[in-house]
Amino acid sequence: MNKRGQIFLIAAIIFVMSIYSVAIEYNTIKTYPTPEDYKDLSENYQTEYPKIINFALYNGTNPVEAIDNFTIAFLEEAKKKDPNFGVFYIYKDSTGNLHIVNTLNNKVLKLEFTNVKGEQVSLALMSQSTQTKGDLCIEGIGCNTVDTIVGNFDSAYYKTNVTSPTELRISEVGSAAPPIPIQIKDFTSMNYLTSEKTVTAGLGPGNIVVTIKQY
Repeated sequence: MNKRGQIFLIAAIIFVMSIYSVAIEYNTIKTYPTPEDYKDLSENYQTEYPKIINFALYNGTNPVEAIDNFTIAFLEEAKKKDPNFGVFYIYKDSTGNLHIVNTLNNKVLKLEFTNVKGEQVSLALMSQSTQTKGDLCIEGIGCNTVDTIVGNFDSAYYKTNVTSPTELRISEVGSAAPPIPIQIKDFTSMNYLTSEKTVTAGLGPGNIVVTIKQY
């Protein structure tokens, strides 16, 4: 083999090895949130949640806005430890209306309730973190399809208000678990926290607290 052929052969070997070194998947280490991380986060949220409500009521400010602002700030920090951590909560105001927010990790909830007219109503409430597609349009330029989360669109997709319902049942779309019934008459508030394998449902003061752990 002449020298030119040897040079091409060596160059080909070097090229193949360089491609292989980029494409091969080496051993990697992945870390996941521990049950202790979830426990600490959920306990912190459930400890502060009633304080936020009471502080707003004491100062004559809007408790709904206070809970929303607190949850947004809390999740921003919590997801640094546990990206799957999410919150679903319901707050009943002084007029009997329910304010419902879903920030669970990619979970779509089905709400079934009876309104003041006695009509049976069913609606789906998407999660703030649900991945979706949408059109981004700039006047004079055009539109492009983008991937984003529901929370970047109108909050109406993951927040809703229910006017004076007499009954309420909550279930997860696609889950075989039975709906969770909420007794509206004596109900004050509820928060429902999840991570990848853990579910905790907590009811406000004067109600029963139910905890389900799947670890």
